[in-house]
Amino acid sequence: NEKKQGCDESSSRSDLSKKQTNLLSLLSCGRLIRCGQLCTHHNRDIIGNPAVIINLRYSNDAEEAYHPSLLDDKNVTLYHIPAENSLEKYNTGNRAVAKWIASGLRTIQNLSSSRHPNTTTPILIHCRSGRDRTGVLIAALLLALGIDASLIKSEFLLSTGSEERYIDQAIQGLIGVGNHNITDCKDMHRLPWLR
Repeated sequence: NEKKQGCDESSSRSDLSKKQTNLLSLLSCGRLIRCGQLCTHHNRDIIGNPAVIINLRYSNDAEEAYHPSLLDDKNVTLYHIPAENSLEKYNTGNRAVAKWIASGLRTIQNLSSSRHPNTTTPILIHCRSGRDRTGVLIAALLLALGIDASLIKSEFLLSTGSEERYIDQAIQGLIGVGNHNITDCKDMHRLPWLR
């Protein structure tokens, strides 16, 4: 059984509602999952039976390493919302970063209007480490859903290698210090099935 580079045998899957006790009261268990690179041993059962997988890596080669159960288009819908490697993802005030985040939020928002909620959750969002691209998009989503920034920061800091200054920078840009990036997604209340 060959191990892919960056693959963590202990599975870096994280159910966001289980990470922080306070988040548990705000998000239904198992609806939103984030993780790093998926490998061939990460079958649907191991990673929480996602109905939707959103790959944030720049290259779409991640799908080549997916377990066959994740490529079953009857049970799993795959999306690729790449962020260029050259982007500083935590600089959410940057126009290109904000555009990428808005694309991710629109995709998630459209899921709620395209199908019955039970067929679009859980949503698993991943990149290579599950921290930078994934952490920023999750932070934006949670802010848009009205989750307190201090809870989002606490959850993010549970990630291996995370640094407080980075999530602080991302949250400041998202809440609109000098601009209003996150207010473009005020209708995220259309995602009640994540709560």
